[in-house]
Amino acid sequence: DWSSDVCSSDLDGAVFGSKMLMRRCPTIYNSTGIVMHESGFAYDRDIGRMDRSTATEPERIFAVCGGALMVRGSVLREIGGFDPTFFMYVEDVDLCWRARLAGHEVYYVPTSVCVHDWHGDLAAAGKPKSVEGEAVIAEREGRRRFMIERNRLLAVAKNYDKHNYKRIWRALKAYDRGRMEALADHVRRGGGAMPQKVLEAVRAAHDYFRKHALSVWWTRRKIQKLRRVPDASYLSLIVPGVHEPTGVGDLHAIV
Repeated sequence: DWSSDVCSSDLDGAVFGSKMLMRRCPTIYNSTGIVMHESGFAYDRDIGRMDRSTATEPERIFAVCGGALMVRGSVLREIGGFDPTFFMYVEDVDLCWRARLAGHEVYYVPTSVCVHDWHGDLAAAGKPKSVEGEAVIAEREGRRRFMIERNRLLAVAKNYDKHNYKRIWRALKAYDRGRMEALADHVRRGGGAMPQKVLEAVRAAHDYFRKHALSVWWTRRKIQKLRRVPDASYLSLIVPGVHEPTGVGDLHAIV
């Protein structure tokens, strides 16, 4: 249940996210909001950690997980809903980002609690028992990774102001070129199916962006018309640097 203070006019927020716990181990966090690096890499805060928090006050955060969020109706009508191009992954970051540039706040609400079947399809598939099974997992991971890579590029291109977009896009492209070179080298040295799928996903994401550049540009123009505040008003909530964050750890044991 959402606490009454969240719904009151005293809190200046527009988007509110729940504390999300792992369904198969509900003492473990799935999400306490979303952290984003400058290049659009985003991940659930505190994922995999034990829930020992006693916090009760809403906390200002860059974005919250789409698995359990509430948006004020007036704001939703103003900024629109989830971008259907994204389908899944980073779509919640994009929604919160649009709310922010339109001048609204985003809060994590620790008193609102739910459980989430994180990567439920992965758990249902079980652990791979053969080379063929590993290939199936790699294929699924490749599709998932493509959507993550593509959607972070779209979110960056749509939502930054002109100055930050130019600055970050140059650094992002240089970093991704280095990633692809490193992945290609790993594949040449027999790195296996997973590095190959990640390499293909990163390449495909940039190919998609180039192919749809005009459409992305028109979408950016539309989104920037919503802007009421500069990036500086929330840039402190974004992690500096374009590097890919470290993994969330070995969570397969609890999914």
